[in-house]
Amino acid sequence: MGTAGAAAAEAGRAAAMRTEGTWEEAAGWASTMGTESAAAMAGTDGPAWFRGPVALTSAELRAHLLPAGRGYVIHRTAVPASMCRSVLSAVAALAGSVYHLIFNDETVDDFERRGKTVASVLAPGGGGRLMAKLGGLVPRWLGATVNEDGVSTVGVMPCAEAQLWDDFCLLAAVVMTRAGVAFGFGGYQCVYGPSLLYSRGDCPAQLPHIDQSAPVDRTGKAKKLVRMNPIKPNLSLLVALQDNTRVVVYPHSHRYLPESSGGCLTKTIEPLWLVLNRGDVLLFRQDLVHHGASSTTSNHSVHWYIDAGRQSSKQNTFYVNPVANE
Repeated sequence: MGTAGAAAAEAGRAAAMRTEGTWEEAAGWASTMGTESAAAMAGTDGPAWFRGPVALTSAELRAHLLPAGRGYVIHRTAVPASMCRSVLSAVAALAGSVYHLIFNDETVDDFERRGKTVASVLAPGGGGRLMAKLGGLVPRWLGATVNEDGVSTVGVMPCAEAQLWDDFCLLAAVVMTRAGVAFGFGGYQCVYGPSLLYSRGDCPAQLPHIDQSAPVDRTGKAKKLVRMNPIKPNLSLLVALQDNTRVVVYPHSHRYLPESSGGCLTKTIEPLWLVLNRGDVLLFRQDLVHHGASSTTSNHSVHWYIDAGRQSSKQNTFYVNPVANE
């Protein structure tokens, strides 16, 4: 490592040690990148560095994410602000055509049945919540790709931004590794994403739901929810790119789920509003009831699924009424 690289690494380590946060009190980890990547992430005002949550303890993950826990944990300032600003600048420039899912204060089917479209949300004065899938098991941002039939598909992100996204997506891989250490039994085998979540204008709150989907039969009708492995839960990872990113969770709700989508919890759970700022990370069980809060300003965040074994279906949203029939 050259003089510049060593200086960048030392700056990263020093900044990590100065940062306050649950997962960072004991240690910080930094990796340095080349000059071009540093310039892309931090401009000319300082070196680029990335810190992973190596100080997150297995005991902490097990305490919050196993069935007896509340179902979520927050990692404050996990991603450097300079990296978040660069990613935000990249996603803000994306064309509206990359957003192909819409979900809001009603089911996706009802939302589309009313004639709401991506164009209507993005139009002047429009408002709503959109999602853009930038990848699954294979990312879509690295320019054009060719499938097995030789058909070319244009990528979402230009190749010039590949290093930025590689560095940013390291977070998901690090969290997957830490979860594997915590829960064992072969670790986690799948990181699915990233997906962009974009809310703008007058955006009502989402319906309460879980990220785990119920299986469907041959006719497409949802069957009963299959409970996750109790000792190694599938996880969702959310990174806030902007301050005042609000998510509503229902602590411990994974223990009281209905059997079918739209059903009531078996115990009423009071909602808890979480406020995430730029660089904060929310890690939660996929069967934890949650939803995006209402908003009146534009907000971007990035989401991944972390699954044990083969990636499970996320095609059928499982909605939950948090008020029990008591």
